[in-house]
Amino acid sequence: MGSYKSADNWLPFMTQREWDAEVEMANRLFHGLKGPGSNPGLRGIPFYLAFMHTEHGLKILENNSRPGDPEIQNILPVLKEDFVDLCLRMIEGALTKVELEHQATVVTYKVPPTYGGKVKEFLGDRRVDLSKAYRLSQDSVDG
Repeated sequence: MGSYKSADNWLPFMTQREWDAEVEMANRLFHGLKGPGSNPGLRGIPFYLAFMHTEHGLKILENNSRPGDPEIQNILPVLKEDFVDLCLRMIEGALTKVELEHQATVVTYKVPPTYGGKVKEFLGDRRVDLSKAYRLSQDSVDG
């Protein structure tokens, strides 16, 4: 599994219209969670949304905001502001935006074979071949 953040914050095959639709849907979701007025319980790490564009329109595939998840870990190295300052603004309820460097990042990780509950026990090979990820990383440095 993994996550990817492009330098431009969107995938190269996306249109501006698709990007705008994702931002609009994210804002609607956030404002729906916030509700009318103030919601002091709505604090924490900015949430991560994974979208799917289908023949029936835009759909949210995943929504989470756990700081240990790779989707959030992926943006930590490219934060423009100090993470502690962002955390303090979260606690105060004053975090309205997170600025990121204009840089691509990739996180790859191996989940246990038992992840998701389909397999109860795994006895096979536990090695992970990351050569393609390392090659991609080197291509971005060389290019």
